[in-house]
Amino acid sequence: MALPSSYTEAEFKDYLHDALGPAVSTALKWEVASGQYDEPLNDALYAIGETAITAIDSTNISGFRTLGKLMTWRKVLSYVSSDFDFTDEGENISRSQVHAMALSNIAQLESESDDAGVGGSVAEQVTVGTVRHIENPYRYNEEE
Repeated sequence: MALPSSYTEAEFKDYLHDALGPAVSTALKWEVASGQYDEPLNDALYAIGETAITAIDSTNISGFRTLGKLMTWRKVLSYVSSDFDFTDEGENISRSQVHAMALSNIAQLESESDDAGVGGSVAEQVTVGTVRHIENPYRYNEEE
């Protein structure tokens, strides 16, 4: 199979769907025709500094592919961020596996996009902290 030197929007969305993989796309019920890949395509175009996919050619296609996958996994992360693990009557349900996989893939793709010189990394913009709920009746409150 020859390497692509350009894409149509439909071809690139198919590429993103294939890159996501059948297990994740099936679990999320994502289909190309349903529009789940529209915004990752737009975000990748924006990140590479273009407004139309026709501007993507052999000079910037590698970085564009990496950015497309990165933007797709970021969207996956936003969809699964509320998934959690729980136990019900002895049955363990681990719904956070896709979240962990998305984080891992995003870190890898941010590194690849930086290496390719197309950016895409937002790690330095993220702040992590602890939220204290002082009115939570189920937690020991040091102030009492």
